[in-house]
Amino acid sequence: MTDFKVKTVPPEIDRPELLGRQEWSERQAGKLVRQQEANRPLNVPKNKFKPPVNSNTLSVDRMDYAERNELRKLAEKNIRENQAFQGWYIVCAADVMDLGCDVQASQSPQHPYHADIIIPTDPNEFDPKAIKDNQIKFALKIAQTVRKFVTK
Repeated sequence: MTDFKVKTVPPEIDRPELLGRQEWSERQAGKLVRQQEANRPLNVPKNKFKPPVNSNTLSVDRMDYAERNELRKLAEKNIRENQAFQGWYIVCAADVMDLGCDVQASQSPQHPYHADIIIPTDPNEFDPKAIKDNQIKFALKIAQTVRKFVTK
């Protein structure tokens, strides 16, 4: 169970809801912060929105329902070797949905603010290269919808 006082989180994702994809690279986070400070468009690498192998889902945090500090502490529970949590790429659920992706709440007692972006797949497609190409296409489209980068 989480140590936080959990706000009531709706079971459905609302279109205006903000979602955060976690960033762990200090180098990449630094680039994004400099781009924002210079009021330049964000150059978000598409691999930040590419699902893991054999999956079509992306984990995101529901930014509208918890304080940033709570979400940071939840992220840091999944610490990665030689990396520290840096922040979030912020996308709007409506933008992601308009691309044809589904967004589903997937909270758990350990992470009550979790959701998944589901990349559409062709159930009749079995060629691994075609599946990967489709994921890369959607990763690029989602990366282009990033509204801002928020540091921890």
